[in-house]
Parts: sequence; C-alpha cells; structure tokens
Amino acid sequence: MVTVERVPTGLEKLDKLLKGGFPEKSINLAVGSYGCGKTIMSMQFLWKGLQNGEKCLYISMEEPVDSIRFDAKVMGWDFEDYEEDDQLHIAYLSPNRPEIGFLDEISNVASKIDVDRIVIDSISIMLGEQGEKDSDRRKEMYNLYNSLKRTDATCLITAETKEENDFSRYGVAEYVCDGVLNLHYLGFSDQSFRDIEIRKMRNTNYTPGSHPYQITGTGIELKPEFRDKDFMERYKRMKKEQKRKQG
Repeated sequence: MVTVERVPTGLEKLDKLLKGGFPEKSINLAVGSYGCGKTIMSMQFLWKGLQNGEKCLYISMEEPVDSIRFDAKVMGWDFEDYEEDDQLHIAYLSPNRPEIGFLDEISNVASKIDVDRIVIDSISIMLGEQGEKDSDRRKEMYNLYNSLKRTDATCLITAETKEENDFSRYGVAEYVCDGVLNLHYLGFSDQSFRDIEIRKMRNTNYTPGSHPYQITGTGIELKPEFRDKDFMERYKRMKKEQKRKQG
C-alpha cells in the first residue's frame, strides 16, 4: 500500500476531514464568493507551515504586500518576522505591470525560491486575461498546474465565484487542480452561515458533506455545533421565493 504524506492545512478540524491534511505536493483550490474567508484560509495555511519551520511563498494578484502583512498581523500572524529570516517570501503581481504574462511571472518567482508551501491569491485575474475562449483559460490553467508541480511544493490557490454558484468564475480550475474546497456564505436578515465542502481530493479519502465554520479573531475554525438545519431551511425558502418574484 502506498503511503500518502500529509501537509497540515492550519485548520485542525479540516485536517481530520482530510485524514491528516492535504496530500503532499498537491495543488488545491479554495473557491468562493466574497466574504467566505479564502484569503484568511490561505494565510492560515502558510502560517502553519512557518510554525513548522517550512519555507513559504505568497503570491498576491490583488492586495499589495503591505496590506497582506497588515491583514495577517490583525489575525496574530506576524509575517514580517519570517520575511526577515528569509523563511517567507511575499510577491505582489500588479495588474498594471510590464508586458509579461501572469504565468511567466509566477513561474519566475516560484522557480527562484525553494519553498515547501505556495499560495496564489487569486487566479481569477490571470484567467480573465485569456479572452473569451474556455480552451485558452484551460490551457493557461494546465500550464500553471504543471509549473507549480515542478516546485514540489504543496499549493493552495484561490478563485472567485459568483454568488449562488459553486464553480469558479471561469469554471476551469476545478477540473485541473488535485483538490477543490467550496466555501459558501449564506446570509439574510441578521443571520449568516458559512460552510465548507470538500468537493474533490485526489489520492486520499475524505469526509463528504457540508461542514460549518466561523471566522474568528485568530482565523477560520470549523464548528460542527453550528449546523443549523432550521436556518438552512428558512434560507432555502427565502431564495426560492426571491427567484419566484424575479420571474
């Protein structure tokens, strides 16, 4: 029997659902709409690696480096200490950059640094540059996947989705990545509800289903006791009524 080495995600209860964490050297996708906590999950994943003495790389396509440092520090994660020790590298790929593609820049950065964990937040901008053809986006995604595989790092990348849709904005990353985590945010009136679903994970068993979580002052924490069937039923009825009124 082949033993699959595990990489802890930084979320203890998620690790239990994944039978120990992400498979080592896998490429994983966290997809969800705004407010789901994708960026927080990414930082939490890297923070766990830093605590374990691993080298990490954070590639941002949306927030500049100072914003990332500040957001992490709010959660109690002081990235700057690890940057000074050369254990963490943060790169910001601005949309207003010279005429070089995102993929080339990512490949250049990732190939120059020997790291154990890589985060890319998010790939939606990169895929949006590929025009209107899904075939071009899928090709770019395969190229990114292969580029990341060559680093031997365990990776977590994020992608945006439109509300009420489980698929990423362009719907191609899910087919390429080794693992897919769907993050959902449901809210109405004065209530809100978040849950995570492991949609796909190659080379490992995992616990299926919807798993509630909460964003706290120290990161994301899965909360099985937050499962509220009454709330979910009322939410579904509300959305059904909303769609009926819209025709």
